[in-house]
Amino acid sequence: MDDYLKELGDEGAFPVVDTELGRLALIACGEISVPEVARVFMM
Repeated sequence: MDDYLKELGDEGAFPVVDTELGRLALIACGEISVPEVARVFMM
């Protein structure tokens, strides 16, 4: 994970794409039970 964050930075941990329709993000199936992940995507 450290190498991943060095390469992509903190924004790479929770990537979000801004589109004309709104913001898009992907939550892995196991993470859906953790509300903090969804909250981070909304920021």
